[in-house]
Amino acid sequence: SYSSSEEASFFKNQLELLDSVSTDSPQTKLVVFPEGSNFFKTLTVFKNTIGASQYFSGLFPSSVLVIDNSKVVNGDQFRSKTIFLDSKKGVLNFYDKYLLTPGGEFVPLILRALDKVLGIDSETLQSAQEYETGVQLSEAVAGPDGLRVIALICSDIFSPSLARHDQANLLVSQSSFAFAEGARDLQKLDLAAAKFRVAENGRYLIKASNLGHSYIVSDQGLVKKMTPGSGWQILTGQTVLKNKKTLYNKVGDSPILLGSLAILVASLFLRKYGRD
Repeated sequence: SYSSSEEASFFKNQLELLDSVSTDSPQTKLVVFPEGSNFFKTLTVFKNTIGASQYFSGLFPSSVLVIDNSKVVNGDQFRSKTIFLDSKKGVLNFYDKYLLTPGGEFVPLILRALDKVLGIDSETLQSAQEYETGVQLSEAVAGPDGLRVIALICSDIFSPSLARHDQANLLVSQSSFAFAEGARDLQKLDLAAAKFRVAENGRYLIKASNLGHSYIVSDQGLVKKMTPGSGWQILTGQTVLKNKKTLYNKVGDSPILLGSLAILVASLFLRKYGRD
């Protein structure tokens, strides 16, 4: 929770950074904000819908795909919502985070059960504001110049099936490490998962992080560019749009699951044979 003055300060920084991108890199085709940036939501507070549309339309000379993530209220729960916006055409699509973070966005049932059985009655657990999982998987959204992107929100990066999409030619990952105060171990784990996703899909990946490093990973798993720190900053770079389907794009997890099952069955037979 932030005060009104803090939110106004954040918004001012975001406007300044975005304006500098439009000035220094007018050829930009994609802008990605990190998880929980709330830029679109805050913009509509200071400007009406028409004013926000005019702001984006005049920001770049041609269409730019802008991807933002906001924390939105849905009844007594929250949703982590990513919105895809074409600077000239308006909102194209949205995606609600599908794979929630245990302990960060919801309280696991086992913790609630232990809290009740042990008679702890933790006020923290009772007052925890939980997130609601999305009802559909991320879809590829078309941008300018043949760009087709899917977004993974924070812990989504650890799911191979969420990143597997043969219609997308670029992967985007939005994260916030604020709940862990930018823990380096968690960031290293997140980067390792990102490298797995690009290797499986043969796609470049752009990571935009809140209180963490932002980076660009090539389809070979190499970090091409990375921010030096985790404060207010801009990372600009080039990516290559890859359209070729990998083996994983085509068959998914089936070979791995069948192979694992075969090894399990074989081990049981060998164990029995050894005893005989």
